[in-house]
Amino acid sequence: MEIDLDAHAASMKKAGNSLYWIAGSFTIFGFIMYFMNQEAEDAGFTLGLNIVLSGIFVLLALWSRSKPLTAFIVALTLYGLIIILNAVVDPKSIASGLIIKIFIVTWLIRGMKAAMDAEKIRKVLN
Repeated sequence: MEIDLDAHAASMKKAGNSLYWIAGSFTIFGFIMYFMNQEAEDAGFTLGLNIVLSGIFVLLALWSRSKPLTAFIVALTLYGLIIILNAVVDPKSIASGLIIKIFIVTWLIRGMKAAMDAEKIRKVLN
């Protein structure tokens, strides 16, 4: 059995970077929503919440270096929870940004797959 460690390392790096991109999207979205709805009484809360979520995804990206599978499971679960909670608060949010949501879920699933492959390689090598 031949294992391409370089390709695997590149795949894991790409997967970890996707968590940084997701964190950035929360920050950008938070500021966009803030500036579009500055008059709303919850505008500051929405911005703050998005910044906190961004920080969580940065921490998950850092954690993915040592525990990639666990980090991606937590990230996918958290993102799913965010989508569900947004849908409860505003059912129209399900369709809002659907393409971006699909990209993010796809990134997270690819990250989980890369992490599962890493676990298999780790077992083979040990």
